[in-house]
Amino acid sequence: MAIENGLIPKELVKLLNYRINQEELSSRLYYAMHEWLDNKGYFGAAKLMSKWSEEEMEHAGWARSFLEAYGYLPEVGSIAEPKTEFQSLKDIMKMSLEHEIEITEQCNQLATKVADLGCYCAMPLALKYMEEQTDELEKTTNWLDRIELVKDDPRELMLIDREMGGSPYGDLIEG
Repeated sequence: MAIENGLIPKELVKLLNYRINQEELSSRLYYAMHEWLDNKGYFGAAKLMSKWSEEEMEHAGWARSFLEAYGYLPEVGSIAEPKTEFQSLKDIMKMSLEHEIEITEQCNQLATKVADLGCYCAMPLALKYMEEQTDELEKTTNWLDRIELVKDDPRELMLIDREMGGSPYGDLIEG
């Protein structure tokens, strides 16, 4: 329950709690992708999705910390169940891009509402989300472009998988 101090409009408190929920959902989606990829032998991509999952929880923490700083108790609501079945690495990257586009639209709505409400103490947070979304869209688009470039060539996909795990040459050097 929020302390009614009037510093943060109720509409914005609601949007920030929604942001927390959606970031936690993103984390669960990327973790589900991690599990599927790991099961299919895409260990580098699985490692990347695990990292993305952790990053999304950090993003949820931004809104949580903001609300707490202003005396509001963030809501701990239920989270929708993410998809857990996928067709391919390409399918996962396409879905990731679609998801990040949706999240970008949500963050843009948050920034618009902050400006409309004149709640400038929340503007740095809204801009932080927007900046993060630029990065999220760029990295997801880049990986999808690379995957589409090699089509379904298993050897090329495995090289990209190794790169996704953090090494441009993967097992070629380490093994």
